[in-house]
Parts: sequence; C-alpha cells; structure tokens
Amino acid sequence: MSSTISFLTEMGFSKLRAERAIVATNNQGVEPAMEWLLAHSEDMDTEVPSEVDSQPRLQLRPEADSAPTGASGVSETTTDTANTTDIAETGEAEKMKSLRCDDCGKLFTREIDVEAHAIKSGHQKFSESTEEVMPMTEEEKKESLRNIEEKIKKRREEREELEKKKQLENEKLRRKQGKEIISNKARFQEKEMKELAEERRKEKVAEKAARQRVKDLIEKDKKERKEKFGHEGAALEPATTAPSPVEQCVPPTQTQQPKKEYDMCKLQLRFPSGKPVVHEFSAREQLAAVRLYVQMNWPPEVDTFEDFTFMTSFPKRVYSTDDMEKPLNELGLVPAAVLIVTRH
Repeated sequence: MSSTISFLTEMGFSKLRAERAIVATNNQGVEPAMEWLLAHSEDMDTEVPSEVDSQPRLQLRPEADSAPTGASGVSETTTDTANTTDIAETGEAEKMKSLRCDDCGKLFTREIDVEAHAIKSGHQKFSESTEEVMPMTEEEKKESLRNIEEKIKKRREEREELEKKKQLENEKLRRKQGKEIISNKARFQEKEMKELAEERRKEKVAEKAARQRVKDLIEKDKKERKEKFGHEGAALEPATTAPSPVEQCVPPTQTQQPKKEYDMCKLQLRFPSGKPVVHEFSAREQLAAVRLYVQMNWPPEVDTFEDFTFMTSFPKRVYSTDDMEKPLNELGLVPAAVLIVTRH
C-alpha cells in the first residue's frame, strides 16, 4: 500500500487523495486507483483542510494584572485594548496563506503537498508566504489530467516494453538450452557409436586370431600326418597298377565338387537417394554390423531416419529384427549382394 501511495504522490496527487483512492478501490493496485482519481478529478474541494489552515490563530489579549488603577488607568487600559485589537486584525490580515518553495517559487497550501514536492524534486528550502494559491481553472485541470494520462500511458508502454524484453530473453534462453540438450544428445550418441565400433573391432581381432590359431593347428596336424604316413604312401605308390583298357574306356563318374567357403562378403548398399556405397565385411559377421556401418556412414544429403532395415530385390526379401543377429553367410549374402536401405 505504501508503494502505491508513493507512486500516486509522484504522479502529482496528494497523499490524502491517494489514500482515498486506495480505500475506494479496495487496494487493488495502482491502475484502479489512478482510474478512480481521474473519474473523481472534479472533487478537489472535498478534501479536508490542511494542517496549516487547521492551526489555531494567535489572538492577543490585554494583560489585566499589569493594568493601572484609577481614572487615568481606565483610559490607558481602553487605549491598550484598542491597540491590541488593531494589531490582532492586522495579524489576521497578514496571516500565512501558503508555503513557498524557495528553489522554484511554487506555492502550496498543505504540508503534505510540500513533502510530496520535496520527494519528487529534491528541493529542501521552503518558507511561509501570504500569497493565496489560486484554484485551478478548467483549462489547468484538463492540462493536468492530460499530463497524468500521458504519464500513465508512458509507464504502461515502458512496462509492456520490459515484458517484451523479458519474453525475448526467456525465448533466447529456452533456445540455448534446447541447443545444448541436442548437442549433448548428439555427443552421447557419437560416444556410444564409437564404443560399439570399438567393441566390434575387438571382436573382429579376437575372431581373426581364433581363425589363425585354427589354421595353425590344421597345418601342424597336416605336417605331422605327412611325416607319419609319408613313407608308407611312398611304398604303396609303386604297387599301384595301371588301369586296364576297359577301365580307360569307362568315363569317370562326375564327382560333386565341395562347396567353396568364402571368408569375405562384398555388399553394395543403396540409400534412398540412389547413391550406392560398396564395402566388404567378414562372411561370419552379423547383419547388425552392416546396420552399424550404415549408421556411421550415412550420406549427409539424405534425410536421417533411425528406424530402417534392409531388403533385396532378387530374390525379394525384407530382413527383420531377428535377422540382425544372423551371420551374412547364413542369410545368403556371400560372396556378394545388393542391399537396399529402406524404412522399417
């Protein structure tokens, strides 16, 4: 409430009228009180008299104790009484009618107006004056109201501008936080992909080392068998007889060649833009490794979508989530195949 009174007094209203406006509007704020003051601007004469007007006037009375006695004393007392009455009337005529600001010369009728002017302007020098403050004319009242309305409008515009700036700052902060969240999410995904790729690399190294150990064991076993059975084979070779003419005439039966094993798989990956990407994978790698490679090497000109899978055109087949755990040789993609990247 004190802040509302202070604001209204700064706007030029007296403290009494500000208090009346706050009471009339049930202390709802500055704007309702301002509207009430503007609506009751004509009630300027309804305020109570100022403290200066309500002060008791000084009246001089004759001193009865010091009056002389006797016939001459009566006349002197009467003369003193008349002189005292004249002085009282003169003092009444020259009674203080206003308070003047010595800094700017403005006149005030109430001390509360003097305090408001001192707070607003910073002036501190005031003196009593016998000049009477003339009441405001209709034009002065309209000019005062117009100035007050302009001040209210200016304050409202300043408040709206401040709110717009605050909203703009909040929007900038929200966008900045959104960018930071997206950036953190991208860094987390990139870190996760690198960790997954590192795990796949370690698995490949371990798998390659295991295959090499198996090959070494096979070579060692072959060498041992050759050393063990080499001499017996050499002894049996001369004993073998040449084939008879009849056997030569009989065509040898066509033996089925063993199925060739492939270690590598060459895949051509086609993205939605039509651009092909060729890469070689191990034949024993899972289809999930191909999916990881696609995610890490996604073309920048193609819109990214996470939910995707692979399909082949001939024979037409769409690979499901269960197929991601199967190796490429079991899916029939060895030694080479074309995979089309499509939405799941």
